Amino acid sequence: MARRGFTILEIVIAIFVLALGIAGIVAIYPTAIRTGKQSVDDSYAASIALSVADALQASMRESFPTGGPSRYVIFNHDGVLDAPPADKKDFSGEAMHQKDYCVLLPIGGNELFYPVPNLTGPGLHPAALLDQRAGGAQVDNGAGQLIYAKDTEGTGHLWIARTYPLGRYRAGEGPTGEVRTEFRFLDINPGVTDAKLVAADRYCSYSYAFLLRRWGPVRVGDTTDPPGSDGLIRARILVFRDFDEEAARQLAPTNASSPVPVGGAGLTIPKTNVPIHEFITMLNPP
Repeated sequence: MARRGFTILEIVIAIFVLALGIAGIVAIYPTAIRTGKQSVDDSYAASIALSVADALQASMRESFPTGGPSRYVIFNHDGVLDAPPADKKDFSGEAMHQKDYCVLLPIGGNELFYPVPNLTGPGLHPAALLDQRAGGAQVDNGAGQLIYAKDTEGTGHLWIARTYPLGRYRAGEGPTGEVRTEFRFLDINPGVTDAKLVAADRYCSYSYAFLLRRWGPVRVGDTTDPPGSDGLIRARILVFRDFDEEAARQLAPTNASSPVPVGGAGLTIPKTNVPIHEFITMLNPP
C-alpha cells in the first residue's frame, strides 16, 4: 500500500507555523541585547555612584576655610583631572576655586554643582564660566539658579556643563584628560587605514557629576533654609555614558533671565547628556 505524502496545504501551514516561531525568536534578540546592555550600564553606574559617595564622605573628614563664609574639602576620585594641591590649606594661592578637586560645602539653601563648569566663550552666561566660586561666595555656582534643557521627548533635565570623566590621566600622571593606556582603543585591523576601533574597556566611557545641598531634620524655632541646614549634606550623584561636552557647550545659556543656548534656540539635550543613573545619599559634614 502506497504511503500518502503531504499535501501542498499542509506544507504551507507547516512553513507558516515555522516562520512564526523563527520570527518570534528573532524579535527577542533586540530586546535581549537592550536588556543586556542596560544591565551592564546599571551595574557600572551603581558601582560608580557608590564609589563617588564613599570618596565624598572620605573627603568630609577634613575641611578648610576659604577666607569667606564657606569651607571646602579636597575631593579625590578617578575623574579629577587637576593636579593635587601643593598646600591644600592655601585656597587663594592655589586658586582652588578653579580646580575640580575643590568642593565647597553648601551654606543655607544653596545647591552646589560639581565639577565646576569650565565652558568659556563670548556671550556665555556666568553659569557657564570657570570662576564661579571666587572668594567663596555664598551663592549657587550656577549663578543663583540651576538651568534645565529638554530632551527629544520634551522632558526637562538639568543642564550639565561637564562631568568628571573616568579612566583619564590626571595632570602630572600623563597627557591630562587622555584615556589611560589600560583603557585605550584596540585596532582590530592593524595597518588598515580607517580601521574599526574597539574599546578595550567601557569603563572610560562613563563619567559623573554631583550636587550638594545642606539638609537636616526640622527643629523648633529653626529659621535656616532649609530647616536644619547645619545637619547633613545631601549628595545627588549623576552618572553618564558617552557624555558629549560639545553638545553641552551648545546648550550653555547666554542670558540669565531668558536663557538662550549658545547654539541658538530650539536645541535639545542629547540622550548621552541625560544621566543613566541617579543616586542620592546623605553625608556627614566635618
